Amino acid sequence: DIVVQEHCTVALRNLSSADENKAQIVRDGGLPPLIELLACPEERVVVEAAVSLQNLSMLSGNEAAIVQAGAIKGLVPLLSWEDPAVQDAVSGALANLSSFSDHDAKIVQAGALVPLARLVLSPHVVISEHCSALLRNLTAYNAEIKMRAFEAGCLPPVVQLLRSREKFVLQNAVATIRNLSFHPEVKVRLVEDGAVTSLVGLLNNADAEVQEHAAAALRNIMAES
Repeated sequence: DIVVQEHCTVALRNLSSADENKAQIVRDGGLPPLIELLACPEERVVVEAAVSLQNLSMLSGNEAAIVQAGAIKGLVPLLSWEDPAVQDAVSGALANLSSFSDHDAKIVQAGALVPLARLVLSPHVVISEHCSALLRNLTAYNAEIKMRAFEAGCLPPVVQLLRSREKFVLQNAVATIRNLSFHPEVKVRLVEDGAVTSLVGLLNNADAEVQEHAAAALRNIMAES
């Protein structure tokens, strides 16, 4: 019954917003029904289930259980939905899960990179922030994932975000450029896309983190391969 499902997911969403309930919901078996409801045909139920998972993923210690329960395969396809509420919750949950590099390969294998290349430029700041954080985390360590992100078309939109006025979006974008700037093919594309000019301008940014990532990215680009 859709009405019952909606009432249940609303209740779980409300409960999962409180820190003291996050671990208890996972321990009590709340993950499997929430993940199953991500495939519900009723959009309102999907939104509530996705937000509940986002809330639960904010608690350190829940991430492994959420991944083991199969949440990534349920969440990633929802990145292609047009509903901003779904995009917000799903990208936020995946960004939280990607904070642990052990989960990155699963997120990429589930097909996250292509929709991320589109969503990272969302006009909704919180969605852009989540997606840029997710790309930053995914490209931090694994060389294969770095190239898959490049091949999926993630570089051009991230270069565009070097002009963002949103603090966290800009931090994530310039860090992602730094992560990707080691590969010779990426270096060529960064020069062609005008990223060098943007990076040089960011050396004077008031944010020390932005300055650091911009300087490191420029060093990578200019270094001989």
